[in-house]
Amino acid sequence: LWAKEQFDGKYTIQSLNEKINSKDAEFGHLILGNKLIFSSLKADSISAGEEVYSKNYRTHLYEIELSESQMSTPKLISELNFDQLNSGNGVFSLDSSRFYFSLCSENGHEYRCKIMVAQYRDGKWFNVDSLGSIINEAGSNTTMPAIAQWDGNEILIFASDRAGTGGTAADPARRARGNARASVSPC
Repeated sequence: LWAKEQFDGKYTIQSLNEKINSKDAEFGHLILGNKLIFSSLKADSISAGEEVYSKNYRTHLYEIELSESQMSTPKLISELNFDQLNSGNGVFSLDSSRFYFSLCSENGHEYRCKIMVAQYRDGKWFNVDSLGSIINEAGSNTTMPAIAQWDGNEILIFASDRAGTGGTAADPARRARGNARASVSPC
C-alpha cells in the first residue's frame, strides 16, 4: 500500500504472466539485461486439491527472457541446479561476473545450506564451485548471500548459524527477533 501511494501514476505495476507466476512457489531475484533470474518450487503436476506430484520437488533457479511484446518460457539453469538439492537466493557480484547462490540439502524438514559461486560471461554459466571454509564453515548453515560495496570493496554478506551467532539460519522467527547475526566477508 505504501509503495502504491509513493509511485501511483509514475509506474505501471502488473503481475507477470503464468509462464512465471504458476500455481507453484516462485520468488524473484533480479534482472540482468533482458533476463529475469528467479527461483521456483515447480512440480511435475498438481492436483485440483493442490496435492503435489513430483519426484524432485525442490527449488531451482530459472531464467526467462523479458520482452515488451512476449515472454519466453522459463529455462532451468541446469549448471546451477543439482539433483535432490535446493538452489536459490542468488545475487550477482558488482561487475556481474560472479553469481553467488545457496545450495541446500534436505533431511525431512532439516536443511543444510552452503553458498556456491558460478562464473558468468556472455550469457553462460561456468566454473560452479562451493565457497571455502572461511564462508561455509563445517557443521554450519550458510545461506542468503548478498553483495554490497563497503569502503570501496565488494563484500559478501550472508546468514549463518555458526557458533557465536546466537541463532539458526533456518529459523525465521529467531532471525526476525534479531538473535542471528549476518556475517560479512570481502570478495
